[in-house]
Amino acid sequence: MANEAYNQLGRHNRANFSSPVETYIMLSGKEFSELSASHDMNREHLQYYLYNMMMYIRSDYYDSSDYQKGERLKVLIEVNLR
Repeated sequence: MANEAYNQLGRHNRANFSSPVETYIMLSGKEFSELSASHDMNREHLQYYLYNMMMYIRSDYYDSSDYQKGERLKVLIEVNLR
């Protein structure tokens, strides 16, 4: 996921960091070493990361003027991580 986020930032002309790891830390607020081995244990963290990634990469679409788009994105991420 970190590699893809890094690549997408470049494709959408968004500022990115020196590496996928740095981009991941910026978007998630955590380092890889802080994650557990279980997907279920990381679910909330992954939801937060994916939401931030989409909000940052596609800030043109998920702007603050349309709150409902962000809420739909949260639901979509939550449903797909079950």
